[in-house]
Amino acid sequence: RKYSKEKKPEEYKKIELVKYHLDNYKKIYNENSVTKGFYVINHNDVFDANILYREKDNKIFLIDHEYFILNLPGHDIAYYLIESFFYNEPEYKSELNKVDFDKLFLYYEVFINKFIESNKFIENEESGKEFMELIKTKIYFIKLMNLVNLYLFIWSIGNTDFNKWEQNEIKEFFFIHAVDRIKFYLLGKEKIEKLK
Repeated sequence: RKYSKEKKPEEYKKIELVKYHLDNYKKIYNENSVTKGFYVINHNDVFDANILYREKDNKIFLIDHEYFILNLPGHDIAYYLIESFFYNEPEYKSELNKVDFDKLFLYYEVFINKFIESNKFIENEESGKEFMELIKTKIYFIKLMNLVNLYLFIWSIGNTDFNKWEQNEIKEFFFIHAVDRIKFYLLGKEKIEKLK
């Protein structure tokens, strides 16, 4: 209610972007869902603060298992790549025009190839071989990125304190976070269209 289209067109665009994606969330989420395959154990909150590295034996440990559930293979890698992108941006000024899905996919490929190699038995399951081929594709990877961005968008809106908005400018951290997640998602959607 604080922002008018005429007085603050840029801020109003952000409101419209958020409103559209909230109103159509179920449909948008389902468009990115993977409907066949299987789930594996995922941490679901993999970012720098939840990773411990032990130098003496080169081991990595994940902490804070609050969101630990079954999810799609590769989900944690997609999550980590997205969080690393935002986490390394100073003062939360994300440069989404620098997202390079092809480069991010190279990191994902290293993980997913090791996953496939250590889970060969899955190929013997019904539709297992087909799904193992699917998870190697760039479209699957970008859909994972899209799903992560979509639910982090909802999480951010749920944490937005609308009472702290300034009259003249939208500065609420979680709202900025939500808008950036949608912008990242839209880049992924555009990339998928180019790959089809």
